[in-house]
Amino acid sequence: MDIKKAYEIIGRANQCEPFLSNMIKALKLAPYLNTQEENERLEAAQLVKKDLARRKRNSARKERDSIMRDMGLVKVRGAVSGRTYWE
Repeated sequence: MDIKKAYEIIGRANQCEPFLSNMIKALKLAPYLNTQEENERLEAAQLVKKDLARRKRNSARKERDSIMRDMGLVKVRGAVSGRTYWE
């Protein structure tokens, strides 16, 4: 299932994280009672929740990077460790 299809299944109003968490818990409670449609909703809810978390991480990273650049710092990669840091 692709992410666009998952968003269509979940619907526009039901995309907040607490709602998705509750939906996932409820659908995982007794999976043997779920219909095929409910199994699709579970899979879609998990995909949408993961996508929302990814978007939130990226947004926070961009905000952090912007603040660091405004402070005059430069992003560099360490020669030995290979990690990225600000100096």
